[in-house]
Amino acid sequence: MMSMSSGELRVEGDAAVLEFQMPAYEAADLDDPEATLLNSFTIRSGDAELARSHGQCAPHAEDDSYRCRAEYSLPPDADELEVECRLVETTVPNHVHVLRSVRGDEAEQKVFDYAFRKHTVRFRPPSLLDGVWTGAARVLFGPAQLLFVLALALASRSRKEAVLLGLALLTAQTAVAVLGQQFGWQPPARFVEAAGALTIAYLATETLLLPEAGARWLVAAGMGAFHGLYFAQFLAQTETAAGPLLSGAAIAEIALMALFAALVFRLRKDFGSGFDRVAAALLLVVGLGWFAYGIWG
Repeated sequence: MMSMSSGELRVEGDAAVLEFQMPAYEAADLDDPEATLLNSFTIRSGDAELARSHGQCAPHAEDDSYRCRAEYSLPPDADELEVECRLVETTVPNHVHVLRSVRGDEAEQKVFDYAFRKHTVRFRPPSLLDGVWTGAARVLFGPAQLLFVLALALASRSRKEAVLLGLALLTAQTAVAVLGQQFGWQPPARFVEAAGALTIAYLATETLLLPEAGARWLVAAGMGAFHGLYFAQFLAQTETAAGPLLSGAAIAEIALMALFAALVFRLRKDFGSGFDRVAAALLLVVGLGWFAYGIWG
């Protein structure tokens, strides 16, 4: 959920300089971190792959990060570049890399993950719609984000409660994201992983053992808080404005909540209370598995 890295690609004359960093603990799990991470990037101009003339990586104890720098030979007529980032293959499948590309006074930002491994860089500033799409994509293509929304839909016992749980999620998410960005609070990633998983497991347990329990909106707010920490970290590492990003995320979550809730209510109508028990049991297994991975993975 919190696996992220950031970097900058600068065009300097006939060279393109790539610098990026990630938490040191993520690089520590790799057999040959320098070669593996440097080989995770490919830059092309047209159909030609740029040759890497230099590359090195080193840990930085000051901020507990692992940083890499590489230089690529650049043809003189390169108006745009294609960048391929395969960090999702070398780190973890939910890894997100934010790359800022700079050429003179022109700059552009791209986000790489398992759904978007290649981008064309044209060195232009992000637009309002770029920010909205970035936020929506974090929800639509993020396994943890999808799981949160699905869990809330399964926990909803009525359409009114589905609306209440969705509002609690969005309110807490937005508040924590804005405050986290403002104060720069970034808790350990494993803590957030484990805590987020426990909210899923708790919600499933309540659905199984206490089907009539009230105040589920509090659990939804807890999910929103952990989800907000993800967006706070994302905002801290990007140039995306908080308003468009969080608006895009909210639009995607509302759409998904409506879709998932409609599906849950239809299945509940067709299969009765047995559907709730089976779905909650599966949700409990996923939550506990996610918790174990967050602690020991």
